[in-house]
Amino acid sequence: MAFDISKAIIFDLERIVAKEKRSFLTIFEFLRREVYYPGKLLRRGFGLFSRDILKFSVLVLLGLIVMKWLEEEFAMADVELLAQFSYPLIFLIALVISMFSAPSSYSFCGVKDAHLRVVLERLANSGIRNTELLSPIKSNIQQFESRVRVRIIGLRAFMVLCWTGFVYLYSEFNKAIINSRELLSMNDIWFVSFALLWVLVLYVAIESYSKVNTLIFRAALLGCNEYEYFLAGEAYKNNSSNNQAN
Repeated sequence: MAFDISKAIIFDLERIVAKEKRSFLTIFEFLRREVYYPGKLLRRGFGLFSRDILKFSVLVLLGLIVMKWLEEEFAMADVELLAQFSYPLIFLIALVISMFSAPSSYSFCGVKDAHLRVVLERLANSGIRNTELLSPIKSNIQQFESRVRVRIIGLRAFMVLCWTGFVYLYSEFNKAIINSRELLSMNDIWFVSFALLWVLVLYVAIESYSKVNTLIFRAALLGCNEYEYFLAGEAYKNNSSNNQAN
């Protein structure tokens, strides 16, 4: 069944992205998928999510190092005035480069040859020998992805709700400070800090989850395309051989 093959492709990709070996015990594989894989996949997604942040940080650091070297090497006058313009410019340039990266640096979604090989092996072992049989498999995978996207939308809506609650909470604390003209207590500061940290962690977790799911489903569809390309090539070779024989 196309449904079983589609499920098997997703299972295989989850395993290879989590960098785990296949288990032949069904119950053990089920427990790993339900309990163990989520943490590993989330960590992989965080690696994908943090690449742009890391790129921005490295660019800023390099810019600051170069700026500091220029100040010391050439003994630039009026360093404070220079810093007012150069340092914000360094952050702006790093931000623009990170936001408008070349397509080749992010459009592959982290898909690697190893991910595609897993899909090719599964399709070959399932006896798929013509391109027509790939259409329902690709359609099933797209249906799976649509279901995942619905969950991600729900998670993002929950994050927005948490952020709205934090903004409301913060505004209430500000009102209390203005009305009482007293500083926040340490407990209040810790509470606000924890609420902000919770929202930030939730945001990072959701985006990491989105990234790793994009990786899995892009790999599944690209793998199907690769196998379709392989079948088309085989069909072309067979037709050429038959024509030469005739």
